[in-house]
Amino acid sequence: MDLLQLQSRRVHCDSSSIIIANAMIYQCHKYAARSTKFVAFATTMISTHGKEGRIMQLESFFPYRLAVAAEAFSRQLIEVYGRTYGLKREEWRLIFLLARAQRIDSLELGRRTTLDKVQVSRAAARLEEKGLITKTTPDNDRRLRVYGITAEGQALFNEILPQVEARASEILKSMSAEDRAALDQGLEALKRAVEGRRRSRGKG
Repeated sequence: MDLLQLQSRRVHCDSSSIIIANAMIYQCHKYAARSTKFVAFATTMISTHGKEGRIMQLESFFPYRLAVAAEAFSRQLIEVYGRTYGLKREEWRLIFLLARAQRIDSLELGRRTTLDKVQVSRAAARLEEKGLITKTTPDNDRRLRVYGITAEGQALFNEILPQVEARASEILKSMSAEDRAALDQGLEALKRAVEGRRRSRGKG
């Protein structure tokens, strides 16, 4: 089942935790790299403006709060695939997508992640060297790169994912069922709002 197209919405505590965990796993890994830079930038700005008597309230600044939460959640997952398996965040995100799609070209990869070309190239080179993915160049378009996952890469993903899901679910289970449902609804609502704004600006 694709993690971005979850069909099961059961109320049972364990299943709802897994559902939200899967969504959070994808979204946090998608935005955590940028959130790290944003948190550092915002902290610098707070310090600078504070000296001038114009202190921004971090606790009430929603983009900062969202970035901090995403980064903190993501770091919990890094302890699983990073410390145990030696994968960097960009490598895990690439394997995560390839394990579901099997093959992705560089254009589609750019649309489905926030990774830039340099990040993709470096992560792919490391994964290819480890024998976890393949990279080819189509004859009809030499500008593209097509990435695929090897049997070893798929096996590694299948081994890591349950552990990542368990860590995410463990964190979410500490929340009440109402808070988990609110978090799920809030993430979906925020995603729809951002996509709606993007579409409206595209028409303008």
